[in-house]
Amino acid sequence: MALETYLDYVITEDCSIAEKIIYLLRKKQGSFEEILRIRVAGNVQTIKVKGVAIKDEDGFTLKMLGLNLNITEIKNLEEENLTLRLQQQKDLLLAILEAQEEERRRISESLHNGVAQILYAAQLSLEQINLTQTPTVLAELKNTLIKTETLIKDAIRETRQVSHELVPQLLEEFGLDAAIKNFSERFSHTGINLMCIGLEQRLEKHLELAVYRISQELVNNIAKHSGASRGRVELFREGNYLIIEAQDNGKGMNPNATHQKGIGLKTIRDRVKLLAGNMHFESDPNRGTLITITLPWPDTKISTTW
Repeated sequence: MALETYLDYVITEDCSIAEKIIYLLRKKQGSFEEILRIRVAGNVQTIKVKGVAIKDEDGFTLKMLGLNLNITEIKNLEEENLTLRLQQQKDLLLAILEAQEEERRRISESLHNGVAQILYAAQLSLEQINLTQTPTVLAELKNTLIKTETLIKDAIRETRQVSHELVPQLLEEFGLDAAIKNFSERFSHTGINLMCIGLEQRLEKHLELAVYRISQELVNNIAKHSGASRGRVELFREGNYLIIEAQDNGKGMNPNATHQKGIGLKTIRDRVKLLAGNMHFESDPNRGTLITITLPWPDTKISTTW
């Protein structure tokens, strides 16, 4: 067939490949192999074009033999197999995340219905203490009572906060942007800034949950382990990716050691892996840490049913 036939049938996106094939066949520079998509009778076909150089004893190319192999069915099977594997991975991810969230809900209910009620009962009992004693004993009892009440109030407040973090109601109702802003208010006095930029659009349920949990862990890690006076966690979209950046001016860590030390990074790595993302880690002693997480932006129809 005439070489220009490739240009007659090639789809627009592969025109440059067709031109390259024609050039290689005419120049007779050596063997090659290219994949090309053409449109025949309204259907797109995938062909593999092989150019074989026939050479003489001195290695000079005498002529080129061109071979067209229709590999459409093979490509379709590969794409179907890839789609199936991606769906299986997503189903596994959803099952793991749902199991984790169910366990969090169970713990939250236990905190609210168990520990919190006991603390309330203890507080009520303290309020009923009879303080009709001698002045000296009375002063000691009052001092002990005040300290105990303060501790119990702190425990109640901490229990409430943990319970809310375990089941992020705001995330379920209003999405990632609102939940992140609410969570950031709890750390406004610590020098840690948590920002969600341009993510007002609702994402898939499993992705919102995973990103929220990752952000929680990053902030907690800075607050509890870095020794930093300043830190930031930013979430934003960049092209086809959702980016999470966490940076602090703390004591830094040995990246190799973080695989053995349980400071939350393993949990983050596991979630990022499940989401088919990447995690880049930079840290120097006494110069802080920078963690960059890149997650694929979802291109399917979202589902925000909780």
